[in-house]
Amino acid sequence: MRILYVEDEPELADAVQQNLQREGFAVDCFATLDDAEAALQAADYDVVLLDLTLPDGDGLRLVQRLRAARDSTARSDWSAPTRAHPSAACFGDSRSPLQRTASGVVPAIRRTA
Repeated sequence: MRILYVEDEPELADAVQQNLQREGFAVDCFATLDDAEAALQAADYDVVLLDLTLPDGDGLRLVQRLRAARDSTARSDWSAPTRAHPSAACFGDSRSPLQRTASGVVPAIRRTA
């Protein structure tokens, strides 16, 4: 499974990417929406995992563009699930946001697949 991961926090990006790769996923990681969109033009992805707040805009903007492109083309087989992950704290969880996000991504992707 090939994953496009968009995250601008280097430490978090590295941790999540390493966890995903350790689980056997192929991961391409980018820090901006522009770079992610260029990657989507160049390759096919099974899952798009993205941050909501990026330096060049809102991650949901990319989701909207992907859905619009899917709906306006004959490519009805496009079904890459897209997960947005805020790095916000979760109440009642003593782990850091980095630890929660890095450990929670693999189960979320497995549920999607």
